[in-house]
Amino acid sequence: MIIEIKNRVDYLKVLFLSDIHGNYAALEAVWLHMQKHKADIVLCAGDLVSFGPRPAEVVEFIRKKEIQSILGNHEAVIAGIVSTKDFIFKDDAERDYINNSISRTLDFLDSGHIDYIKSLHYDIVSPEHRLIMTHSVPDMFTYPDMDSMNSFMRGRAERFLFYGHTHRPGVYTLENGKIAVNLPAVGKPKHGDYLAGYCVVEIASGKLRGLEFCFVDYDVQFVRKEITDRGFPKETLQFLL
Repeated sequence: MIIEIKNRVDYLKVLFLSDIHGNYAALEAVWLHMQKHKADIVLCAGDLVSFGPRPAEVVEFIRKKEIQSILGNHEAVIAGIVSTKDFIFKDDAERDYINNSISRTLDFLDSGHIDYIKSLHYDIVSPEHRLIMTHSVPDMFTYPDMDSMNSFMRGRAERFLFYGHTHRPGVYTLENGKIAVNLPAVGKPKHGDYLAGYCVVEIASGKLRGLEFCFVDYDVQFVRKEITDRGFPKETLQFLL
């Protein structure tokens, strides 16, 4: 199901979040930093939970702030829509790690959190501003390449693709001048340090007028301690250097 963003047709300023993964301290720091931008809307490309020690608090924050989020692969498992058999693992150790993280995450979520997660959609699209946001392409489990991004956008009316999943920010020029933006991760980055990332985008008259990746410091040692104290797999610590 597609959600349309109702806003000014000639101009839109969007703040994009992605891959929070239960890291509530990182989310709070990002939210505070984001306030200086005075955006029209805040969107999240999914994976609110799993790995980080505060999944319930992240879900509650997203709901309270009325941030429009979509379904990530970890939400899809939490909601029972898919299983981790659909994930792409590099080895058995990674499979066990992710299964353990999801199991521990479920211990901290109640029925209200699960119902909210089940209500999330796969895409957010704004025809007026020619953008589409999805967790990844061609599906929420795959790490995209240029071929898959071009194939996904080919024939679509949208000009701008925003996605998460890889935790590695980047901007790519596609066929016919279309643009794909891989959003930075808030809570479990893979860009070389622990800093929490988000993206600022300005679209005017159907054209990209501004794009900035922002990175924010927070008390990462506190989060590392909580991961251990709350019984989440220690493998997550390697991403929070």
